[in-house]
Amino acid sequence: MKGMDVCQEHGQKIKFFCRDHSKLCFSTRAFKHRKCEHVDEIAKLSEQIRSELYSLKESLQKIKSDAEYIITECKKSENDLNESIENMSVEEDEMKTRFDTFFENAKNKMLTEANSVKCEEVNRLDARSTASSKIKAKIAQLVPTCSTVLEHGTLQQMFILSNLIDEKHHRMNGCIRAQQQMQRTPKLSMPFPKELYELLALVENVMKLNSVQNKTDQEISDCLSSLSRPVTLELLVSADLPKAGDDKDYPFLTGLDFLPDGR
Repeated sequence: MKGMDVCQEHGQKIKFFCRDHSKLCFSTRAFKHRKCEHVDEIAKLSEQIRSELYSLKESLQKIKSDAEYIITECKKSENDLNESIENMSVEEDEMKTRFDTFFENAKNKMLTEANSVKCEEVNRLDARSTASSKIKAKIAQLVPTCSTVLEHGTLQQMFILSNLIDEKHHRMNGCIRAQQQMQRTPKLSMPFPKELYELLALVENVMKLNSVQNKTDQEISDCLSSLSRPVTLELLVSADLPKAGDDKDYPFLTGLDFLPDGR
């Protein structure tokens, strides 16, 4: 037994068991047990001790099994924690990919629509520019003729030229006025929905860590914490024996006093 059958206090081989103190001792003459009434010699104990020891052994094996289960559960919990962190990282990457894809698709769609608007607007601008260029070219031809006739022409020539130019002037002026009335080229922009700005405002709180405590682990934790809970013992000196409600007579003894050794 490797010294387990030796009294730790006196260094002698254990021979007795004091039930009054629940202590193993080497002699009934030891100071603590000299007045004890229930001191058994270990060599004379009955076969019941074998069954008690067997029960203790079974209980120890059960505790060992529970301890091994806790160790296994701790290792499993650690592995689950690592796995959950990996899964969390994968989920975040997947969410980021979804957002990137969403914005990329939205960007491509926006650019396609913008280029379509640009193409239509460029065609309209080209038409306006071409029409104005033609008018400018015609005026460039008419103005020198007007200047020459005004300086050197006769009244008849001036009258004829004025009538010819007046009709062209009317058409060109109407064309320019129509061009001026056309809608100006719009400036393109891409307004984002307010929900997106609200999401950006919640950047710090958009992802929160959620920790769920396993009930089984919590119960194990409560069980382990209860094992180390301090216990306070109070020495009982006396006890009163009052008359009970259904008793007709007072008890023969009204109280008990206990000796320092527990008797």
